Amino acid sequence: MFYWRVVENYYTTPFMELFLQPRNHHDLPSAVNAVLAGELEGGWSLRWRLKYFWLLVKLQKRWPLVPHISFAPQSAKEAKISEPVAKVETAS
Repeated sequence: MFYWRVVENYYTTPFMELFLQPRNHHDLPSAVNAVLAGELEGGWSLRWRLKYFWLLVKLQKRWPLVPHISFAPQSAKEAKISEPVAKVETAS
């Protein structure tokens, strides 16, 4: 059940915004990573943190808890890598 929920939500913007910008609040990154790594018997400690994560995903959909991420394709001009500002001189 949990894995199906992850698969369904993985490509949604609120899920990705929280997943790609983790905060170490109640050790949520550890809980999500444990389940993605195959941990299914984490007990209450793991389950409540995952339920909390899903609550945050729902809240992120409505109010930004973390900064929004734009998934729109960039134009070639925006994606161009700029030149370095300063060059480092090496001693000969």
